[in-house]
Amino acid sequence: MNKLPITMIGLAFLYIFMQITGYPSVLYGSTTSVPFSTNIRYLGYLVTASTAVVMVSLLQTKIINHKLVGVSVLFTINLGLLVWLGGRGSLISLFSTTLIYISYLAFLGQLQKNRLILLLLLTLVSFYFAYICNIFDWNGPLSLIRSSTSPADDAGIDLNRLSSNRIAIWTQTLEAIKDKPWLGYGPEGYRFHPEHIFGLQPHNAILQLLIGYGLFGTLIIIHFYIKIIILAVKQVLDIKNKDIIESRLALTIIISLSIHSLVDGTFYHSQPLYLIIISIGALFVIESEGHSINKDGIK
Repeated sequence: MNKLPITMIGLAFLYIFMQITGYPSVLYGSTTSVPFSTNIRYLGYLVTASTAVVMVSLLQTKIINHKLVGVSVLFTINLGLLVWLGGRGSLISLFSTTLIYISYLAFLGQLQKNRLILLLLLTLVSFYFAYICNIFDWNGPLSLIRSSTSPADDAGIDLNRLSSNRIAIWTQTLEAIKDKPWLGYGPEGYRFHPEHIFGLQPHNAILQLLIGYGLFGTLIIIHFYIKIIILAVKQVLDIKNKDIIESRLALTIIISLSIHSLVDGTFYHSQPLYLIIISIGALFVIESEGHSINKDGIK
């Protein structure tokens, strides 16, 4: 999990190379294309999780100064890439996850004001770098403002436009769920629904489950999801947990991607699902190791 932010740095510098040289966009006669341009959404999923991971390390109290410099650089580049990609769902997810983690540290009495100040300063720096590197009309920190701007012949703010057509998608999905509420339409139910608008999924994990597997299937999946969250919360509240940092990282990834899934098709795609599976596996391993220690502290 700690390697993910470093991987995202490589992608960030690849984008910088593209901006300076024009390659590989010029090879395809395009000035608006970037490396992995067809997977910009997927990069948003990955960088959401990677920035959340670095945020946990940045607010960690037991980190020495020279490592703090490296973590600060990691955070700035990862958040800068996230803002540069212009994903509003990613920003909402990261902001919410950060508030939850800060509240958790405050509850434990481990929140340091100097780290909060550092987090705020690095966030401002990240937004600034994303702004000066903004070269397309679809990306950058001003994407939210551009998205909320209605056409000249319209008046006021168009909520459906602001949500990138999610209001229309969710409305159609809810109507479809009403027709088959108990068992749903099966896998890919949204995609092949007769009144399907566009896209592969309804951009909301709960609606995706309901239209595909109905209320019965959704309740079963939510049941296991809640059990995993309870397990993770128990681990991060256990001060005797020798792997508490790993538990925090795993839970942070699960929370950040879960929040993201409420406004996007996060769990429809393989990359975030892979991160979720790795995080859940880490929680199970930590729990298993904890139970394998006997009263004398010997495994």
